[in-house]
Amino acid sequence: MCVPLEKKMIPRSSRLDRILPAALAKLVHALAVISRAPLLFVVALAAIGCGSSASTSTSVTAPASTRCEANVSSTPSNHAASGGTGTLNINVARECSWVAASPVSWIAFTSSTEGQGPGSVSYRVAENDVPVGRQASVTVADRQVSLTQQAAPCTFEVGSPPANVGSGRAEQ
Repeated sequence: MCVPLEKKMIPRSSRLDRILPAALAKLVHALAVISRAPLLFVVALAAIGCGSSASTSTSVTAPASTRCEANVSSTPSNHAASGGTGTLNINVARECSWVAASPVSWIAFTSSTEGQGPGSVSYRVAENDVPVGRQASVTVADRQVSLTQQAAPCTFEVGSPPANVGSGRAEQ
């Protein structure tokens, strides 16, 4: 008759080398040091049964890390109709990489769009020649930053009437 699996929670401070083989214990310790976050070790142990053999399986689960979540801001975030330049400031842990992307052609990057750790990306906003403001969200490290641009001023042209304007009566 088989004995059901038993799950045990083992805190990081426990002596893993008593339970796991030495090589696995070193690997788990290295993962714990790299992650800098509390790890949860779940060890499923099967008691001797089902013949003369025992089986052991191990799974290591780390909590979801927020270490690489970036803070991204733009200076400035609102641009004149004439266009201009700006900077995206990225604040993230030094071991985290990021990529910047623009979904529109009127925002063009003028510096590298990839980096690791804290950094910045320069961009240029093209002139807006239509009397409607526009907005786009650029993406950096899975974060979206909204950039807006003012509308171009409305222009009107007033001129002299054409010289051959009639009296408004139909000619016969």
